[in-house]
Amino acid sequence: MKRDGPLFGLLCVLGACAVVFFARLGDGGLAYTEAFRATPAVEMLERSESGVSFQRRWLVPTLFDRDYLRKPPGMPLGIAASYAVFGESVWAARVVSALAATLTALLAFWFGRRWFGPVGGVASGLAAALTPLIWDGARHAEIEALNHLGVALATYPLVHGVLWARGVRTRVVCGALAGVGVLLMLIAKGPAGLAVPVAAWVGAAVATRSVRALVGLAPQVTLGITGLALFGAWLAMRGVTLADDAVIQSPGDFLWQDGKVGDILLLVPVGLVQLLPASLALLFPWGPDAKREVEFSEGAAVGWRTARALSLSVLLTLIGMSIAGIGNPRYAWPVSVALWPIVGYAVAGVLARQSDERAMLPKRRSIGRAMLLGRGWVWPVALLAAFPVYVAVYEAPRRATSGTGAGLELGAAFPETARGKIVYANDAVEGRPEALRAFELATESPVRWVAGDELIERVAAGGYAIVRMDNGELDRMRERVRVLTAIAEVRAAQYRYALVRGGSVDG
Repeated sequence: MKRDGPLFGLLCVLGACAVVFFARLGDGGLAYTEAFRATPAVEMLERSESGVSFQRRWLVPTLFDRDYLRKPPGMPLGIAASYAVFGESVWAARVVSALAATLTALLAFWFGRRWFGPVGGVASGLAAALTPLIWDGARHAEIEALNHLGVALATYPLVHGVLWARGVRTRVVCGALAGVGVLLMLIAKGPAGLAVPVAAWVGAAVATRSVRALVGLAPQVTLGITGLALFGAWLAMRGVTLADDAVIQSPGDFLWQDGKVGDILLLVPVGLVQLLPASLALLFPWGPDAKREVEFSEGAAVGWRTARALSLSVLLTLIGMSIAGIGNPRYAWPVSVALWPIVGYAVAGVLARQSDERAMLPKRRSIGRAMLLGRGWVWPVALLAAFPVYVAVYEAPRRATSGTGAGLELGAAFPETARGKIVYANDAVEGRPEALRAFELATESPVRWVAGDELIERVAAGGYAIVRMDNGELDRMRERVRVLTAIAEVRAAQYRYALVRGGSVDG
């Protein structure tokens, strides 16, 4: 097997992905916001047998039977597909993210190889797998990894179509792929990652000093497919009527939040620091030496312009997010997609022989080798060695906060004679929804999310409810429900839950 062959590079990238994305993937219970993605997936599958319309079944996620549209339906759809194949489990919920992250790394490898040669391809793919920042999203049932896949599929073909493609057919294919990527990111997380391919498009125009990048077929096809798909989505949603108590959230809720001015102003430096060590590659596409290195090679010059376009995408996206009032650095994570091939450009130039057209000048090669700790294999090995530390120090304690055990405790205390009856909840859903799902599985009693006054009425009529004690919900219920019996009390992470049954209501 040749070390510069595609199979060797592919195996290197897949091996790294297997370790950091799939090892111990199913350990611990669902935690933090994972159940907000996984529980709607269960309900999608359940509704497939209830005769509801196609639109409501797959386009409107529900959480404990309440319309839940804080996020688009992409991740619940992916988890529902996984559950349909593997059954409901923690591993099946998380494997969607692991597979999406692996596909993203393979895209980085493939395009990095096309742009920067065999070494650049391997470095790009390894950077996509071994950037510590993305391990969290790639190893949990969250929306980040699926969104990154959409951003990569939108950004890489768009840049390739603008800077590398020569024939009309190739440009059309690139534009079509980019359009699919835009759709995927929109259905995964909404418009949060759209700035990356748009900034790459602008960056390509700046890097080439030509308006061709702005009017070429790839951007046109991308925009055309996206427009048609959005129109199709609008037609599909016309037949959907949301419930009056639907849970929705506007993207504007994340902009210029009170008390976040400092975070907004620091978004650019914080965004670059959190992407270390990959963000160090941003230093290499710039400066007079970088331009001199490619003066006598058109192929190397196109690679250099590609790296500059992607660098501008990173910087313009972060600056644009800061101007828009985004203070949460988590929303800057998609810029990592544009960053990974720049790592491939830098590593390929640093490790190339002096006779290679991609080789950097001696001074820049020395700086790069120092950053690589002398050899090209040291940085991926060091990051792979850091992965068990990440699992032990960060991931394991995080997963230990799962509310699954608390839900099972409540289920064990639930009266046998009441099993199968509906149990109501409100604030408890916002805390640890995996606790409520575990309760459902243990008792075969469906949990229903209802608003405050309706919850009081249901409990007052003799119904069962799971309520929170840590935020005063139980105390408020005691003030209005004349007879209220506490059956069990449990703790789920920082939340305290009580299983209660009520009598009559006052007021």
